[in-house]
Amino acid sequence: MDVTIEQLRLLEELQRIEVESVRIENLLKKVTDKTYGIDKKYNSVELKHQELVDELDVFKDDYQQLDSYVKDINERLVKNAEYLKTVSTQKEYKVLLRETDENKKKSSKMEDEMIELLDQIEEKEKQVETSKNDLFQLKTTVDNEKQGILDESVEERQELEIIQKKKDEITPSIDSKLLKIYNNLLITANRRAVISLKNPTCTGCFVTLPPQFFIELRKGGTLVFCPQCQRILVWDEEKAEK
Repeated sequence: MDVTIEQLRLLEELQRIEVESVRIENLLKKVTDKTYGIDKKYNSVELKHQELVDELDVFKDDYQQLDSYVKDINERLVKNAEYLKTVSTQKEYKVLLRETDENKKKSSKMEDEMIELLDQIEEKEKQVETSKNDLFQLKTTVDNEKQGILDESVEERQELEIIQKKKDEITPSIDSKLLKIYNNLLITANRRAVISLKNPTCTGCFVTLPPQFFIELRKGGTLVFCPQCQRILVWDEEKAEK
């Protein structure tokens, strides 16, 4: 494919921008990883706090259920006491007495369980309150740590924006077919599509290139690919002069 030297230089510049973008993106990824680690630590503590809250809710639900049962039994006891005054046979009287006695035992047992639950609820409420305070303090610490990490990477994010603007300015000036080849190579060649050469070795795959490649590269005007990794090869005039 024929290509002007100017187009190749634009492609080189685009590749330099890509390399710099990769460098900054790697730095920003470390920032993301750090903040992720901080969030993970906070989420773990938050999960434990929620487990305490859920346990407290279970205790309260159990207490409410027992309280409802006790109220029902006590209502039956009141009704039985009134009914005892009206029974006319010894058999009915004994049945009511036995039922009353059983209900009193049930009520007493449930009330003991309720007292025990109240102690558990009180203890669990203290744990929840302590956990809540710890979580609040941790949230403040986590937010400060994350903000500090983000503040340290402000320059990198700004630099990435500037680089992206340069890329947007250069891209329209490159032939669409050439740009398509370049973009495809970015995907297949680990974001290194263009290799600048000053010696017979491709720095992309480290294969030694035949002499005719150098002749074509120095002449210019033709798109040359590495026979091994298929990256675009360009002659590095500046380094060659040095």
